[in-house]
Amino acid sequence: MLQVQFLIELFTRLKEKKIHTCIDTSGMVALTDDIKKLLSLTDLVLLDIKHIDDEKCKKLVGFSNKLELEFAKYLSDNGIPMWIRQVLIPRLY
Repeated sequence: MLQVQFLIELFTRLKEKKIHTCIDTSGMVALTDDIKKLLSLTDLVLLDIKHIDDEKCKKLVGFSNKLELEFAKYLSDNGIPMWIRQVLIPRLY
């Protein structure tokens, strides 16, 4: 999603040809107008959520889950299909 302008152009062309679009992401991006435009062109989002608890997420990966959860809420609120994938680490819990 770092190349959002390219993806908007690509997904626009794919949609014109009736080709399914999917993004695999951690959701660790700010919800800018460009990201929202891209998501409006997306049929499915594969979303990694490292941990639902913010403090445990910070301990696990070194950063907050705030952006991930805001991203997931935006997808849900806007009817954009998502598959949430939870990371499992043996012997951690």
